[in-house]
Amino acid sequence: MNQIWNKIQTEIYSIDTKSGQSFNKPANESEINLLKSFFEKKIPIEFIQFLKVFNGQSHNNFEIQPFNYYSFIPVNEMIDLIKMQNELWGNEENIDWITENKIQPKIWDKNWLPIASESTSYLIIDLNPGKNGVYGQVFQLFPGIDYQEDNIVLANSFLEFSTLLLDKLTNKDYEIEEDEPILIFKNDWI
Repeated sequence: MNQIWNKIQTEIYSIDTKSGQSFNKPANESEINLLKSFFEKKIPIEFIQFLKVFNGQSHNNFEIQPFNYYSFIPVNEMIDLIKMQNELWGNEENIDWITENKIQPKIWDKNWLPIASESTSYLIIDLNPGKNGVYGQVFQLFPGIDYQEDNIVLANSFLEFSTLLLDKLTNKDYEIEEDEPILIFKNDWI
């Protein structure tokens, strides 16, 4: 994971210095342990390894959003977001008129780990997948989401997600926004 994310940072740095410099120093053990304490299930080891490389990004209130308007959020922001969402929606039942597919048909699940945000949309590591999902899958959660669609799941694991992201960057499978240094991946998010 160390090599993959150092290469991702290097690729981003070569495109936009400010975005490349936005990656935070590693999370410490106490931060990681506190994050783990919010979940009934284990956080995938690949994501823990990522946190030991970079504790998200310093996004300056989402001014720096190098990946399709997303920034990777640090542990303290993950915890704040988890607390808020759990308080608001954590005890809600499944939405009964939505057929369960890869993710739970809920507004929020207590075993969703937000790893990136663009303020109202999130990339989530799913520790409680739907009946057709995979533990540890990475999916997009956004207003108006179609819970039944397969394509909201970006990857079956954080390792797969990281590899896909690096492939997009090294193959230059992106466009750069005119006004800001934001990479827009061609055809899809990842």
